[in-house]
Amino acid sequence: MLGWRARIGSIQPSRGDTFTYEFYKLAPEGVVLVTTATNIRELTPEEFERALGEYEKAALILASEQVDFILVGGTPVIALKGLGTDLAIAQKITEATGIPAMHNFTAVINSLRKLNIKKLAVATPYTDEVNERHKKFLEANGFEVVKIKGMQLTRNVEIAKLPPYSAYRLAKETFREARGAEGLYISCSRWQTVSFIETLERDLKVPVVSNSLSSIWAAFVHTGVGETKPSFGQLMRTL
Repeated sequence: MLGWRARIGSIQPSRGDTFTYEFYKLAPEGVVLVTTATNIRELTPEEFERALGEYEKAALILASEQVDFILVGGTPVIALKGLGTDLAIAQKITEATGIPAMHNFTAVINSLRKLNIKKLAVATPYTDEVNERHKKFLEANGFEVVKIKGMQLTRNVEIAKLPPYSAYRLAKETFREARGAEGLYISCSRWQTVSFIETLERDLKVPVVSNSLSSIWAAFVHTGVGETKPSFGQLMRTL
């Protein structure tokens, strides 16, 4: 049986291609990812609102596949609506399916707290408008965003086609402009990040989290998967 150790469901805002690829870089034997998507193409408030209305339907599809845990993606969707939306969506999904659920923005917040990061630099592929909402959401959850910087992209497919080093370079640049930052957060699960997290931690000498890394970590914690493949940074070593 696929997923004899854990069957992790994932609702992705776009296609889920990058997240699936990165998930299997970290997942040990016996852990499987089951995905569905809300198909956001343009990073606009209208698309984010539409995705909000599709989360429950997507969760019911995953429930029919008998997953053990449901990850809900889409940090721009949550940042648009504000504080507590991530928790409310997860609760609604659990009530509809009977399956534990968590939004990936909640996973990011939990991972930052796990690593004792209070003042952070944030790198994203998004526009300044989307970034400002991210900043407000993080600050509402008790963090100080020293610097946030984005690539000004507006289409999801453009993010998926970026080379892996694009996230590394922007993240490093952003951190160096963030005086006093205690750590670094890289947003967007469609942006390749996990392969260089440990390298970035060595280069900057601070802990680093990303949407994908935090989501995978949270899923492993909640399903009792106590290991991962080596060399993926400080957060994964807390399992």
